[in-house]
Amino acid sequence: MQIHLGDGDFILQRVPEELYDVKKDPGCLNNLALNPEYQSVLESFQQSMIQQLQETGDHELENYNRRLEGSLN
Repeated sequence: MQIHLGDGDFILQRVPEELYDVKKDPGCLNNLALNPEYQSVLESFQQSMIQQLQETGDHELENYNRRLEGSLN
């Protein structure tokens, strides 16, 4: 849900993961993250993100891992 207030838009609720096929869906309207057919693609991107956070010493690694653990429930 979005709220439009003057010059800014505020997103009240977002899904935890977003995955789009931008060639087939350039408007990013069909989120594939919950589609079982794309689970392996999503997991591959998640692992790449974890690796990038580790390699760069990013302080958000712990939060990202915690969020992933919560989304598995």
